[in-house]
Amino acid sequence: MEQKKGLIESLLFVVGEEGATIDEIGRLVDCSKEEVETLLEQMKATYDEREDRGIQLVRYGERVELVTKSEHFDRVEALLQKSERQSLTQASLEVLTIIAYKQPVTRVEIDHIRGVASDGPLQTVLAKHLVEERGRLEQPGRPRLYGTTETFLKTFGLVTLDDLPPLPTLEEVEGDEKDLFMSQFQEVFSKDS
Repeated sequence: MEQKKGLIESLLFVVGEEGATIDEIGRLVDCSKEEVETLLEQMKATYDEREDRGIQLVRYGERVELVTKSEHFDRVEALLQKSERQSLTQASLEVLTIIAYKQPVTRVEIDHIRGVASDGPLQTVLAKHLVEERGRLEQPGRPRLYGTTETFLKTFGLVTLDDLPPLPTLEEVEGDEKDLFMSQFQEVFSKDS
């Protein structure tokens, strides 16, 4: 059992930020999915409870990854001299929000909710691998359907889409924040719910 944990740790170390799926780990370690789950839970508990460990085990959907503990992040970042992450524009965040809560969704639906063309912001979130094409709608023109990715889950610290926070109602949104986008989004979203 301990040897298998060591092998899993080695595998996760080698694959780095890509992580590995439960199935991949099971195949490489020669374990059932249930055994892998048990081993990962034990490893996670060990990493979490020991202060002398600088890493932790995290899960994003079906992927597992070894990452630096958050309390060490600043010093690790300084060592690596990472360039600052580019943030998403308001338009890209709107597109991402629509896709996250309404997926699978077409570009035309996104445009309708936002009230403007969304080609640029959609290309941005696609390029950042936060969303992906999920097939095509069976209607004239066969428009592409978009949904979020594991990278989206990882970026926003979610295990599953069920972990998305509930959308605020229009009554909960104050003053300047009550913009046309939010009004349109709430209107369309409440019709579908």
